[in-house]
Amino acid sequence: METDYKSFENAVINTFFMITYSNYPTTAIPYYKEQNINALMYFIPLILFIITIIEPIPVAVLFDWFRVNQTKVLFKDRIIERDGLMIAFLVLDYKRLGYINKNQWSELIKSVFSGINDEAKTIKVFESIDI
Repeated sequence: METDYKSFENAVINTFFMITYSNYPTTAIPYYKEQNINALMYFIPLILFIITIIEPIPVAVLFDWFRVNQTKVLFKDRIIERDGLMIAFLVLDYKRLGYINKNQWSELIKSVFSGINDEAKTIKVFESIDI
Protein backbone atom coordinates (compact mmCIF):
# COMPACT_ATOMS: atom_id res chain seq x y z
CA MET A 1 0.00 0.00 0.00
CA GLU A 2 1.29 3.41 -0.91
CA THR A 3 1.16 6.12 1.73
CA ASP A 4 0.56 9.03 -0.60
CA TYR A 5 -2.37 11.10 -1.73
CA LYS A 6 -1.55 11.20 -5.45
CA SER A 7 -4.62 9.22 -6.52
CA PHE A 8 -8.19 9.26 -5.26
CA GLU A 9 -8.11 5.57 -4.29
CA ASN A 10 -4.97 5.98 -2.19
CA ALA A 11 -6.38 9.11 -0.58
CA VAL A 12 -9.59 7.33 0.40
CA ILE A 13 -7.76 4.30 1.80
CA ASN A 14 -5.23 6.40 3.72
CA THR A 15 -7.93 8.68 5.12
CA PHE A 16 -9.92 5.62 6.21
CA PHE A 17 -6.86 4.29 8.02
CA MET A 18 -6.41 7.64 9.71
CA ILE A 19 -10.06 7.72 10.82
CA THR A 20 -9.80 4.26 12.37
CA TYR A 21 -6.40 5.10 13.93
CA SER A 22 -5.14 1.72 12.74
CA ASN A 23 -2.14 2.94 10.78
CA TYR A 24 -1.96 6.62 11.65
CA PRO A 25 1.83 7.16 11.77
CA THR A 26 2.48 5.29 8.53
CA THR A 27 -0.30 7.18 6.80
CA ALA A 28 0.07 10.71 8.14
CA ILE A 29 3.77 11.27 8.79
CA PRO A 30 4.93 11.05 5.14
CA TYR A 31 2.34 13.64 4.20
CA TYR A 32 3.27 15.86 7.15
CA LYS A 33 6.89 15.78 6.04
CA GLU A 34 5.96 16.61 2.48
CA GLN A 35 3.57 19.53 3.13
CA ASN A 36 3.61 20.84 6.70
CA ILE A 37 0.97 23.58 6.79
CA ASN A 38 -1.37 21.95 4.27
CA ALA A 39 -1.34 18.73 6.24
CA LEU A 40 -2.16 20.55 9.46
CA MET A 41 -4.93 22.55 7.82
CA TYR A 42 -6.48 19.41 6.30
CA PHE A 43 -5.91 16.54 8.71
CA ILE A 44 -6.35 18.22 12.09
CA PRO A 45 -9.84 19.65 11.31
CA LEU A 46 -10.78 16.39 9.55
CA ILE A 47 -9.81 14.26 12.53
CA LEU A 48 -11.48 16.64 15.00
CA PHE A 49 -14.64 16.65 12.89
CA ILE A 50 -14.69 12.87 12.70
CA ILE A 51 -14.01 12.44 16.43
CA THR A 52 -16.64 14.96 17.55
CA ILE A 53 -19.38 14.56 14.94
CA ILE A 54 -19.19 11.30 13.02
CA GLU A 55 -17.82 8.71 15.50
CA PRO A 56 -20.49 9.18 18.20
CA ILE A 57 -23.27 8.25 15.77
CA PRO A 58 -22.22 4.62 15.13
CA VAL A 59 -21.26 4.23 18.77
CA ALA A 60 -24.73 5.38 19.85
CA VAL A 61 -26.41 3.10 17.31
CA LEU A 62 -24.31 0.12 18.40
CA PHE A 63 -24.95 0.87 22.06
CA ASP A 64 -28.70 1.11 21.49
CA TRP A 65 -28.70 -2.13 19.49
CA PHE A 66 -26.71 -3.86 22.23
CA ARG A 67 -29.04 -2.54 24.96
CA VAL A 68 -32.18 -3.68 23.13
CA ASN A 69 -30.78 -7.13 22.34
CA GLN A 70 -29.37 -7.57 25.84
CA THR A 71 -32.77 -6.70 27.31
CA LYS A 72 -34.41 -9.32 25.08
CA VAL A 73 -31.83 -11.94 26.07
CA LEU A 74 -32.18 -11.13 29.75
CA PHE A 75 -35.97 -11.28 29.52
CA LYS A 76 -35.84 -14.69 27.80
CA ASP A 77 -33.31 -15.96 30.36
CA ARG A 78 -35.51 -14.74 33.19
CA ILE A 79 -38.53 -16.59 31.77
CA ILE A 80 -36.48 -19.77 31.31
CA GLU A 81 -35.12 -19.47 34.84
CA ARG A 82 -38.61 -18.95 36.27
CA ASP A 83 -39.97 -21.93 34.36
CA GLY A 84 -37.07 -24.06 35.53
CA LEU A 85 -37.62 -23.05 39.14
CA MET A 86 -41.33 -23.83 38.88
CA ILE A 87 -40.61 -27.28 37.43
CA ALA A 88 -37.98 -27.89 40.11
CA PHE A 89 -40.47 -26.95 42.80
CA LEU A 90 -43.10 -29.27 41.31
CA VAL A 91 -40.58 -32.11 41.33
CA LEU A 92 -39.55 -31.37 44.92
CA ASP A 93 -43.14 -31.05 46.09
CA TYR A 94 -43.95 -34.65 45.27
CA LYS A 95 -46.70 -34.75 47.95
CA ARG A 96 -48.43 -31.77 46.23
CA LEU A 97 -48.71 -29.77 49.46
CA GLY A 98 -47.77 -26.45 47.85
CA TYR A 99 -44.73 -26.10 50.08
CA ILE A 100 -41.63 -28.03 51.11
CA ASN A 101 -41.04 -28.69 54.79
CA LYS A 102 -37.72 -29.11 56.58
CA ASN A 103 -37.84 -32.90 56.50
CA GLN A 104 -38.40 -33.01 52.72
CA TRP A 105 -35.53 -30.59 52.25
CA SER A 106 -33.25 -32.61 54.48
CA GLU A 107 -34.13 -35.83 52.62
CA LEU A 108 -33.43 -34.15 49.28
CA ILE A 109 -30.02 -32.84 50.35
CA LYS A 110 -29.03 -36.22 51.81
CA SER A 111 -30.07 -38.05 48.64
CA VAL A 112 -28.40 -35.62 46.23
CA PHE A 113 -25.22 -35.04 48.27
CA SER A 114 -24.36 -38.40 49.77
CA GLY A 115 -21.53 -37.05 51.94
CA ILE A 116 -23.76 -34.68 53.93
CA ASN A 117 -25.26 -36.29 57.02
CA ASP A 118 -25.46 -33.27 59.30
CA GLU A 119 -29.15 -32.51 59.89
CA ALA A 120 -28.41 -29.13 61.53
CA LYS A 121 -26.55 -27.82 58.45
CA THR A 122 -29.33 -28.81 56.07
CA ILE A 123 -31.92 -27.16 58.32
CA LYS A 124 -29.75 -24.02 58.52
CA VAL A 125 -29.57 -23.83 54.71
CA PHE A 126 -33.34 -24.39 54.49
CA GLU A 127 -34.04 -21.58 56.97
CA SER A 128 -31.73 -19.20 55.10
CA ILE A 129 -33.59 -19.71 51.78
CA ASP A 130 -37.08 -20.09 53.23
CA ILE A 131 -38.99 -16.83 53.06
